[in-house]
Amino acid sequence: MKEKESLNMRQKEELYILSNKKYLISMSKLR
Repeated sequence: MKEKESLNMRQKEELYILSNKKYLISMSKLR
């Protein structure tokens, strides 16, 4: 159970980082 939880957290972190990168890229394109 704990392993699954940590894996889930890692996936959420990766998703968050990905969306953050997309946001930064779109912002830089707008400039």
